[in-house]
Amino acid sequence: MNSKLIALLCLLGGLLAGYKLGSRTVPEPIVQPPTPSPSSAVAAIARPAVAAENPPAVVNTDLDLAPVVREIQAALSSSSSYQRAAWVSVAIRAVPPARIPELMELLRGVVAQSYGYTVSYVLLPIWGANDPTAAMEFARSLGLARRQTAITSVIGGWVKMDLEGALAYVNAMPFGAGRTEAAKAVVSVLSEQDPARAMVYIKREKLGTTRSTGPTANLFSVWGASDPQGAAAELLKMPAGKERDYALRGLARAWAKTDPNAALAFVRSLPNSDGRRYAYSALLGEMTTSNPAGAANAALSLNGSTRLDSISAISTAWAKTDLNGVLAWATSLTTTQDRDRAMRGLAPRWAETDPVAAAAFADGLPMGSSRSTITSTIVSTWSQKDPAATLDWLSQLPPSSMKNSGMYTAVDRMANSDPVNAAGWLDFIPSESSRRKLSDDVAQGWARTDPDAAMAWASSLELGQKEAATQIVRDLGSRDPQKVAAFVAQLPDATQLGLMDDVARAWATADPVAARQWTETLPEGRGKTLALTTLIGIVTASDPSNAATMALALPAGSSKNTAILKLATSWAGNDSQTALAWLETLPGGEVRDRAVHGVISGLATQQPQTAAEYVAGLPAGKVQDSAALSVISRWAATEPAAAAGWAAQFPEGKTRGDAMNTLMSRWGRADANAASQFLGGLPEGESRARAIESFVNAADSADPRAAAQWVTELGTDKKNLDRIEKIGRYWMQNNPAAATAWLSTSGLSADRIKNVTTRGQASGRSSYGSGIGSSKLDVFR
Repeated sequence: MNSKLIALLCLLGGLLAGYKLGSRTVPEPIVQPPTPSPSSAVAAIARPAVAAENPPAVVNTDLDLAPVVREIQAALSSSSSYQRAAWVSVAIRAVPPARIPELMELLRGVVAQSYGYTVSYVLLPIWGANDPTAAMEFARSLGLARRQTAITSVIGGWVKMDLEGALAYVNAMPFGAGRTEAAKAVVSVLSEQDPARAMVYIKREKLGTTRSTGPTANLFSVWGASDPQGAAAELLKMPAGKERDYALRGLARAWAKTDPNAALAFVRSLPNSDGRRYAYSALLGEMTTSNPAGAANAALSLNGSTRLDSISAISTAWAKTDLNGVLAWATSLTTTQDRDRAMRGLAPRWAETDPVAAAAFADGLPMGSSRSTITSTIVSTWSQKDPAATLDWLSQLPPSSMKNSGMYTAVDRMANSDPVNAAGWLDFIPSESSRRKLSDDVAQGWARTDPDAAMAWASSLELGQKEAATQIVRDLGSRDPQKVAAFVAQLPDATQLGLMDDVARAWATADPVAARQWTETLPEGRGKTLALTTLIGIVTASDPSNAATMALALPAGSSKNTAILKLATSWAGNDSQTALAWLETLPGGEVRDRAVHGVISGLATQQPQTAAEYVAGLPAGKVQDSAALSVISRWAATEPAAAAGWAAQFPEGKTRGDAMNTLMSRWGRADANAASQFLGGLPEGESRARAIESFVNAADSADPRAAAQWVTELGTDKKNLDRIEKIGRYWMQNNPAAATAWLSTSGLSADRIKNVTTRGQASGRSSYGSGIGSSKLDVFR
């Protein structure tokens, strides 16, 4: 998880908490939550008990939601995920929680747009906390591209109010990527309430990851605050590797807050590893807040990268409370490496409190990586507060890549707060690609404060005109699509063409009828086709029949085929019966073939068995083969055993082989034991060989023991010997004895076996396994 996403989740957590508090003070009248549909996957799960104890939510029915929708549409113009979430949060600040369902219905088409998933991230956790059943019904009704994000967002709000209910829902989900994402949303709350149970859950759901902010690292940060000794005992049972390394860091930081001496003793007892290095820097950085001198002395007793990382962590923490003290310590260090690390750590705080002095210090450094790093840090911090002063300083420096990078950062920061002056600095940026990107940023800030001036400026540009105009269209389009269309019409033809879909998207979301009328006035050509294609995609969510009429009227070609495919996929995912009925009205030919493929894709996501039955009734040939593979691809993600039973009925040939390849690439990762059992029942043939190869490639890290049972059937050529070596390295991490015994009979040379055991022990990867049953369906005839 990257830093932007962490910030976004923090923002959404705060927003959700604010809504729970604010919902008690909204005036009458009272509106009861909607009754869930009996067919809902969530209907069987009880609402949280707290919902019955609290008074019903009250609703401000006087609030006009149309301006809120327009603000949200404008917010999605930003390329920054954090900025989008912040703007959407501001847009809904006056909307009471009980009106979130109504707002989400109005935004259904917006969710399908570019960056529309931000709407789900912000609003669905609020709805999920208040009424998870209704919120989940909405999430599951969305198109395939947005459905899983929406489901996870609902669970993110639900779990904060009803852990057991959310857990029950996730446990009922089929194994696959969707369940994994939902489990990640649950495990953070479970870690806070029951760390030991969370550890078991992480293993069972295979949530282990080598990323520094994964569920395991978060768990031990929480566990270390409440029971560091117990957490340490459990952590030491983990196999070596990055997952354990980052967990050590989280534990050490949390432990240092309550008992730094015990934490230090624990870290000192660890063998040398990346985890010990991470733990030292986290521990000593935390110790600095209460005992900077002690932390500094401990750091200087270390060696190598552990020493340097600890010095950096200490100087960063120390600068927050005593900048003069850390400056004195940093300048007293006797080695260049130590001083550089210390100065890098304190530079952000120094630049924040006295940027002129920090800049003067950077100017006095010799050219090199240390000066570049410190200068970059100063620019990043100083430009947030005073980008104009930062640019004045940078403009006086001699030419260098460091200067260019710094000026880009400062102009980028200025673009949002002072776009007019930022535009004046663009000519000082030597890189054309950088100027193009900055034109986009300047236009974004300017369009929000003075759209007419922003459009006049964009029209005058030669370099960066398309980027600036695109941003203006995306920002202003939902608020004044007619003005935006007029603006685009006077731009050069090449620029116009690239903006047609953006104008259509903005206008269609705000007023699809007016958007249709606008497209009819456009001259025939690629621009009109682009606009119509975009309009069709948006109208599909609310009026698929009308969208189908427009799609069929498009000129023959790739654009029409793509529009038909997307329309059919979306329509079948939301209303399969009507989509199938429409399909029967189409004459034979390429358009119908595309429609068949789209309907099957959409249907297979929701009703794979029904899709399989439909495919079985198609005439034999390329269309049937392609549709069958589409069903297998989607069915394997949710019910791999059922998909396998259907694929096993295919006659031997390319389609059966492709189906087995697709099936095993998914099933081998999700449930290697069940997939392996299915392989055992396949008859000899080319499709069996392809299934084995796909299974081995998928299961090698998830379940190396299962992969090892099959890999030797693929022969002893170089490619397969490489597979055997890879499996051996994975297996060495959780069962070295079994892995070594298997390797001795695998056909690898003694030198390669030695290489496997050495590298396998160092790589530190771990894996867990699980199993589900299998079944067969007699559908393909």
